[in-house]
Amino acid sequence: MTTLDPRFAKILAKMRSTPFEPEKVAARMLAERIAIKSGLTFDEAISIMDGKRSNSTYTPGRTEPSRQEAARREAERRRAEQVRIWKAKKTAIVKRYGSTDRVFARCECESRLVAAVSAWRTVVPGTSERTSSLDGWRGWTRTAPLPPQRVVDAICKAYRLPESITEALKECDYWALRDADVAQMLCEGGRAAHGNTLDLVILVRLDIVRELAERKLPLRSVAELRERFRRFQAPFIADQALAAALLQDLEDLSHLSASDDSHVDSIARMIGNRLKQDPSISDRRLARELNCSPTTVGKIRKDLGLSGNARSVHRGGRTYTMKAAVQKEPRQAA
Repeated sequence: MTTLDPRFAKILAKMRSTPFEPEKVAARMLAERIAIKSGLTFDEAISIMDGKRSNSTYTPGRTEPSRQEAARREAERRRAEQVRIWKAKKTAIVKRYGSTDRVFARCECESRLVAAVSAWRTVVPGTSERTSSLDGWRGWTRTAPLPPQRVVDAICKAYRLPESITEALKECDYWALRDADVAQMLCEGGRAAHGNTLDLVILVRLDIVRELAERKLPLRSVAELRERFRRFQAPFIADQALAAALLQDLEDLSHLSASDDSHVDSIARMIGNRLKQDPSISDRRLARELNCSPTTVGKIRKDLGLSGNARSVHRGGRTYTMKAAVQKEPRQAA
């Protein structure tokens, strides 16, 4: 005879007592799994807990049918939940694009890429949308990872290539989202679509942009270094604990760099405001007040066009006015 798991009673009590719907759903799912492991359906387990049976066991003859029935119901429930999630995602995608037709229609970038390679593009027989080959190139191989150079040049010129790692990663994310959206629309009843939904021309562009982001574009900030490492290096490090530690170090450095930049901007604003209020204050005095370099004050003064103003200097309790330097005109050749 099979005994009902005693944890079922605690979970059932939690499900009945909590006022929060998410907790009820989670408790119900856990209780159903425990009931199935005991060879019972959820309703049978409830009947046992409510005292509708004489004890918390049942006859061995009902074990297998009950277990099979419980498993079937659990599979149906999961399937229904999967379909519900798929429909919700599909509705959100259509709402974002405006209509189903717009999801499958070419965006402006896709149209430019296809137009740029039209002279070398061959389509899949029976369709006018999917690219079959580009100047004889049908896809990545070890000896030919990219199509002929003239096709690559046309794809690069279709629209501006990214000039920074941030821009390159943004374009990579755009194509990844585009691929996921079309795949979600193509799947049936919640089953994921197989294969890449992006056209061959787009895949070439994506490889070019990814290469720029991974190796070719120069770093402009610690944040870009962090993103380059996170996307292209960390997943391939055998010791994932080490990768996580390095990633955290880069995260901390990026925050420090951002705070330093904001501090410099703040100092520059304070110097500018102080000079506008009192252009006669000397560079050294203002530098002492704000704990910065006199050279920095002089540079900001020059940028504000206040270099020609007379300045005051305090010495021995007295204030002296220093005449502004006279700008000499360049001597003209005779």
